[in-house]
Amino acid sequence: MIKLALSAVELAIGEPITPLLEMATKHGVQWIELWYPGGFRAEGRDRTVSRIREAGVGVASVASGTSLVRDGSVHHHQTRLIEAIELAHDLGAGYANTYFGFRSWRDDDGSIELYAQNIRPCLRRAEELGVVITLENEFDGIGKDSTGSDITRRPEAVLRLMEVVDSPHLRLTFDACNFYFAGAEPFPQSYEMLRPYIAYVHAKDGRCTGEARSTDTGWTQFIDTGRHYATCPLGEGGVNWLGLLHRLVADGYQGFLTLEPHASPENRTAAWEHAIKTVGEWMPDSLTRCPSVL
Repeated sequence: MIKLALSAVELAIGEPITPLLEMATKHGVQWIELWYPGGFRAEGRDRTVSRIREAGVGVASVASGTSLVRDGSVHHHQTRLIEAIELAHDLGAGYANTYFGFRSWRDDDGSIELYAQNIRPCLRRAEELGVVITLENEFDGIGKDSTGSDITRRPEAVLRLMEVVDSPHLRLTFDACNFYFAGAEPFPQSYEMLRPYIAYVHAKDGRCTGEARSTDTGWTQFIDTGRHYATCPLGEGGVNWLGLLHRLVADGYQGFLTLEPHASPENRTAAWEHAIKTVGEWMPDSLTRCPSVL
């Protein structure tokens, strides 16, 4: 059975966790993905954790905006990722989500070797605590990687990275929509290539709007290599979500499917509810909403 979760990425930095907990409990979604440290700024760590436990919700993963390939020092990012790993362990979550990063020039082989070196102290801590670091594939979502140096936009480069690091404590957060925005085929191509390393799945959908921004203000807009994209209701974009989800079930995937619509603040409630309803209709017999740990 696949476990449904909701991501706190929809919340603004410094916003209390209240909307996420209310949405989860209203719809019987018993896991959430937390963001560290932004998700703890409003009420502090102890109060936030207490509220999660009071709500009876489990934590699927602790995500941090960390990246271990950069032009400068990565010490701060290593420290923060280790903190996220420790928090995941304390909360009974098995995963800590992170990102690759980018540099001012493209060198896939050199960047892979640098990442393998920089992640070593983080992997040691993950191994000690029994937590799996999940690397999420990305596109140029913040408009700063003009050279395409983030290797996670290319599934074949991600595969090489996983083979180089070769650790059971480093796996992938498979984000099909991010591959779509990066110009790679999410399913079946990217999925088939990376399937042995996928431990966690993010779900959102999006459309390419060509050379102009979308006029729909209820969703998030992006530009990648000159192409405009916008997120949209799950199932209404360019990702073959129905095919991918059915394949996950057929392949025996029993991990988390974490919904992160990337909607505007005024549209997030409707976006969350649409995604929950849609996935439930697609997979009525393949989802579980009962927490394994609390």
